[in-house]
Amino acid sequence: MTKVRQVKKMEGDQEIEVEETDTHKGSLFFPLPNGTALLYSLIGTATEPNAEAALQETVTAKRAKSIIIPVKNWSKVSQRFHASWKVEGETDPALFIRGANAFDVGGQSTKEYKLNFLSLKSGQYRFEVTFKADKTGEYAFYTVDVNVEEAELVDTIELASQVRESVSQIINIENPTDVEVTIAASEFQCDNEYIEITPATLTVPAKAERGFEVHYRPLVASEDETCDLVLQNAVLGAFKYKLLIKGLQPSSQRSMAFKCALGGDLVQVFKFTHYLKKPTNYAVKVERIDMPGAPSDFKAEVASIAAPAAESHKGVEVSCSIRYEPFTIGDSRGVLKLSSPEGMDYTCLLFGKSTAP
Repeated sequence: MTKVRQVKKMEGDQEIEVEETDTHKGSLFFPLPNGTALLYSLIGTATEPNAEAALQETVTAKRAKSIIIPVKNWSKVSQRFHASWKVEGETDPALFIRGANAFDVGGQSTKEYKLNFLSLKSGQYRFEVTFKADKTGEYAFYTVDVNVEEAELVDTIELASQVRESVSQIINIENPTDVEVTIAASEFQCDNEYIEITPATLTVPAKAERGFEVHYRPLVASEDETCDLVLQNAVLGAFKYKLLIKGLQPSSQRSMAFKCALGGDLVQVFKFTHYLKKPTNYAVKVERIDMPGAPSDFKAEVASIAAPAAESHKGVEVSCSIRYEPFTIGDSRGVLKLSSPEGMDYTCLLFGKSTAP
């Protein structure tokens, strides 16, 4: 390249700075047979070199890839080159480019330079890689365009739990950047309403990892199902998980015991937890199971119960009053059934014992 320098000149009474180009100068002399000669003055200006090549690569987010660049030594002697690179646009903490700072290339030969590229996020990146000769200052550069595709599946998580019982598993989020990253649970996306993520926010220090807890609490029994859980963070990119979930039938059943004298009655309250994050109505039904068809000693105080939406994974408590009014002396059995349009059911065995008045 021809050097450009700043010089000061006088323009009238004012001193100004202007740019001057140092040109390459020479002469060409031709002696002629008749004794005369021709002399030419030569002036040359060398501009910046063009890119040696435009490279294109496709990589996957969160997976490192080596980009191979062929570096040619145009000199007849061995030269040491210093490598540097510059990325277009703003600095991205989720982008990592690493390679050897210096390397030697033999005279008039080519050597492959390995550049390690890693991006935590998908997108398009462009950067220039420059190789500068130590002694002469001459250099060559390449432009590199990288298309970063979406990250692959991180893990498959299996979760199975009995109805209304919670099971959980921890997933660790790694932060390899040099900045602290705060992640909100709202950045997780899942199309299953029985999945919940805690805590509400999590701060992951630089070069560290922290864990979120994935909770699964099924409200209805179901066979094996699959759903996607995706964390989309502005700094760390996407983390994709496949969930294999199953809702199991409860292994135990609740019960209530009543005891009173014939001619009297006893009222007890059955309490249960509503976990659905929307309001619903539960139909209330009481049946006698020891003597089908006979009048039941148990009666529900209401035909339906309105349950408000649960605001957290802890649910909201709902209650239903059951009256025991025996017709005969002795034992009786019944069952309380609560059912909602969403398929959520609660049952409770009722045991009654009446004595003489």
